[in-house]
Amino acid sequence: MASEVKNVIVIGAGGNVGTILIPALLDAGFTVSALVRPSTNATFVGNVTVQKADYTDFNALVAAFKGQDAVISTMGTFSAHLQQTAIDAAAVANVKRFIPSEYGGDTSHTDNVSFAPFPKEKRRIVEYLQSKEAEGLTWTAICTGAFVNWLLEHENAAMGWDIRAKKVTIFDTGDQTFDVSTLSHVIQSIVSTLQYPEETKNTYVYVRSFTTTQNKLLATLERISGRKFKVTRANTKDLAERGQEHLKQGDYERGYPEIVTALGYGPWGFLDFKERAEKWNRTLGLKISKEESLDSIIEDVLKKKDVI
Repeated sequence: MASEVKNVIVIGAGGNVGTILIPALLDAGFTVSALVRPSTNATFVGNVTVQKADYTDFNALVAAFKGQDAVISTMGTFSAHLQQTAIDAAAVANVKRFIPSEYGGDTSHTDNVSFAPFPKEKRRIVEYLQSKEAEGLTWTAICTGAFVNWLLEHENAAMGWDIRAKKVTIFDTGDQTFDVSTLSHVIQSIVSTLQYPEETKNTYVYVRSFTTTQNKLLATLERISGRKFKVTRANTKDLAERGQEHLKQGDYERGYPEIVTALGYGPWGFLDFKERAEKWNRTLGLKISKEESLDSIIEDVLKKKDVI
């Protein structure tokens, strides 16, 4: 199982994913290091070695990666381009596996979502990793669908959900299927990827907790809360165009959520993994606990928003 990968270093370890991933790696028996920026004062529970380096400092990254079997990037979506230096350093340091920061939609084919800049950048990073295979560096790109808690809790009108105000925007018909994962499912998929090194070598891995639609989420919200939500209708293609225009204007605060929402709910299948997710869930031994049922998740969100 984990004999090939023992020593693991997490880049961006102080972020939302990294801080939860590190304890899970320790619990699974890995020897864990955390790489953070020099200005970061993050601390970690457990026997974790903290390395500090700027993500563009090649020599410092090589030194940090020496003796590591795997590098896991948990950088934010919009910092994906910074991973290239880390990939170069990992290859020189003889790292066996690099897991780039994917953890979202399917970036393996980006032509049909060319209006969105960040899937293209993530795809470029994977292509760069592919160019390093001859040097002995392997990779795994993990696609998880949307983070379901973040999707429902994020109070941005572009995302469609304003649960506290009991307002919902349904895009297109609302019946487009898309895949979502809980954060714990994302974390376990990363850990399991390291435990199945041969099965996950140089490939995209697709996992999910649930397949759902906007209409199904709305029906569940109304059933559990006992409240009717005010519904507004909108179109994902219009939203994508509006997002592109905002990005051109430098209005990233509006543009990025609009593009992300259009990708998730639109007809392009960016978050719809179909049978691939079932295959990989089985391969990696991933299961959904009763505590992580969609009803339980939505009930927790409603409580946080003081709706029930």
